Amino acid sequence: MALNLDVPPHLLELGILETSALSDINYIISTMQANIDLGVHFTLDDFGTRYSSLTHLRRFPASLIK
Repeated sequence: MALNLDVPPHLLELGILETSALSDINYIISTMQANIDLGVHFTLDDFGTRYSSLTHLRRFPASLIK
């Protein structure tokens, strides 16, 4: 059963975890950008807890780092 809530994309904020984001950086960045173009916002969660660096962080089009 599909649930249709009709939530406007600009009201959505999705969190990306470091372990997920670094698995395939180029794919994640392009997927994030496609959704940002629709109005969705992204946060980067748990960055710095493993092996990320500022070089990686700057590549992601997120509006907030947690």
